[in-house]
Amino acid sequence: MNHFTSKIIALCAAIISVTAYAGYREVTEVTIGDRYAQGVLSAARNSADSKQYIGCQLDSFGGGSCAAGDNAGHYFYCYTSDPKFVDAIQTISAQSFVYVYRSSSSQCAYLSVTNESKYIY
Repeated sequence: MNHFTSKIIALCAAIISVTAYAGYREVTEVTIGDRYAQGVLSAARNSADSKQYIGCQLDSFGGGSCAAGDNAGHYFYCYTSDPKFVDAIQTISAQSFVYVYRSSSSQCAYLSVTNESKYIY
């Protein structure tokens, strides 16, 4: 194999590996633990069962809440009036991965919103 041919093969391998990764999708079902819930909104909506959901909402009093349900029938709910949570809730889209943790009194204690292409369904 000559030098030119080996360069062409290396270039083709690089292109194929980049193309394969470009379409990566992380399959995520809604998961509910003792004090947390996590999942992707669009994945829950497009799940094979009719039980999964996850999301957050804002109200006119300046607060909000998050709720989720998994395919085993477990449910999650928390509420907040913390302005940091309200700001974070406003960044949620259909393609967002949402992780939310609540206190023992059902107040939202932590919210993470991840918007990445691997969560587009």
